[in-house]
Amino acid sequence: RITEVIPESGIDDLTVLVLVNTIYFKGHWKSQFPAPNTKLDIFHKANGETCQVPTMYQESKFPYAFIAQDKVQVLELPYKGDDITMLLVLPSAGTPLEEVERDLTSEKLQGWIDSMKEMSLLVYLPRFRIEDSFSLKEKLRKMGLEDLFSPENARLPGIIAEGRTDLYVSEAFHKAFLEVNEEGSEASAATAVTISGRSFPVNRKIFNANRPFLLFIREAALNTIIFMGRIADP
Repeated sequence: RITEVIPESGIDDLTVLVLVNTIYFKGHWKSQFPAPNTKLDIFHKANGETCQVPTMYQESKFPYAFIAQDKVQVLELPYKGDDITMLLVLPSAGTPLEEVERDLTSEKLQGWIDSMKEMSLLVYLPRFRIEDSFSLKEKLRKMGLEDLFSPENARLPGIIAEGRTDLYVSEAFHKAFLEVNEEGSEASAATAVTISGRSFPVNRKIFNANRPFLLFIREAALNTIIFMGRIADP
């Protein structure tokens, strides 16, 4: 799924060392979304436009919290094995995703996670796919890794057998791919989609991701975020 990480212009005759980082994740939901439940529903994009997207649906018990002061719903969908989960952060209707992103800190995110309780709810989640690639060089430099990219200051002993001391990193590339559907992440089964209306049961808790939201792939035991992204136009 992850190919062509290095662009054609990324290597030339002077290239000595290139850093390449990729993220590939494939997982199956612990509680899969039944394929017949998937229907075309409206998704409200940040610019005010709407589009129809295949939207999955299931009713089950999941860790969930509504954080009134931050105007977000937080839902955790576990993958088989329970070691890895997907955490979804959905702003309340009328709250821009950019506002949530601006105020988000690791401490606040952990507080949301700690607030979740398992409960029965209706989950509506669009199928989506994230694929992105970019250079990390300037970002790493801004984090303080200046010497790594400097022919004069880099010190990278032990990388090659000859013991050369003139190695430095000329570029750093990153590429990520994540696809979510009824079976889980990066599953390949095809599913037909029908168009019909939905009715929402009265007095039931509903998580309806029909507007921009954040996602985090989390290693539960270590409480470590291994992937994060935003869905603004699935």
